[in-house]
Amino acid sequence: MAVWKKIPILFFIPVLGVGFSLQEGEKLITQCIQTRSSESCLTLEKEGEQLQKRCELGDSKSCGMVEKLRDIYREKLLATMEMEKGKSDFSREKKEKELEKRCLQGDGEGCRILGENYEKGKGVPTSVGLAYELYQKGCKKGDGKSCYYLGEVWEGKKALIRCPANPQLALKFYQKSCKLGYQPGCERAKTLSLPSSH
Repeated sequence: MAVWKKIPILFFIPVLGVGFSLQEGEKLITQCIQTRSSESCLTLEKEGEQLQKRCELGDSKSCGMVEKLRDIYREKLLATMEMEKGKSDFSREKKEKELEKRCLQGDGEGCRILGENYEKGKGVPTSVGLAYELYQKGCKKGDGKSCYYLGEVWEGKKALIRCPANPQLALKFYQKSCKLGYQPGCERAKTLSLPSSH
C-alpha cells in the first residue's frame, strides 16, 4: 500500500526529467509559496502524480529527492507563514497606536474604536474597564456611538462596570447620543421616555 496517498497532493514535488535538480525544485517551491505563482503550483501538483508512481515502482532516487524537496517545501511554507503573521501583528500594533494618538488628540471616534477593541479583545488584551473609560472619553469628545454605549451600560445591557441599572442616567446618555446624530440613540431615548410619559 502506498504511503504517498495519505499525503496532500501539494507535498508531491515534481521530477521534471533526469536532469532535474534540488535547486530547480527549490526555485519552483519558492515561486509557488512566496510569489503565489499559479503556474509553479500547478506544475508541482501535476508532476506530483508522476513522482508518486516512480517512487511506488521502487525508484529510490525519486523517493530520496521528494523527501528532501518536501522538507524544503515545509520550511519555506512555515517561514512564509511566520513572515505574514509578523506583518499582520505589526500592522495591528500600528493601527492601535494610530487610534491612541487620535483619541489623545480629541477624536472621539478614535477613542470609541479603541474601546471596542479592548471590549472584544480585538488585537489587544480584553479590558472592559478600559473600554468603559474610552467610551467616556469618546462621548465627552462628541462621538454619539460612545454615548450610546454608555447608555447601554447604565441601562444594564452592557456589563463593562459593576453598577446597578440607572434608567435616568441611561436616558441622559441616549439623548446625548441622539443630539450628536446617532440615530439608534434617538430611538432608545424615545423608548425609555415612554413609560414615564402620561
